[in-house]
Amino acid sequence: MRSAAREIVHEVDEEGKPTHVRGLRIGLENETREFDAVVAALDVPGIKKVSTPSHLPPPYPTLAPP
Repeated sequence: MRSAAREIVHEVDEEGKPTHVRGLRIGLENETREFDAVVAALDVPGIKKVSTPSHLPPPYPTLAPP
């Protein structure tokens, strides 16, 4: 596989949290490929590109000075 992964295709639960990865959206044509297992090693900018908001933790509230 020598194409860039564009998106992680996954199912979500009733709260909108990811539960099961179905495959990857690959290449410029956004072809979806399904796999039995997916193993990936990504740096932080790379995982941010393929992650959806449901994968990311909620932002921390801004702390106001006392």
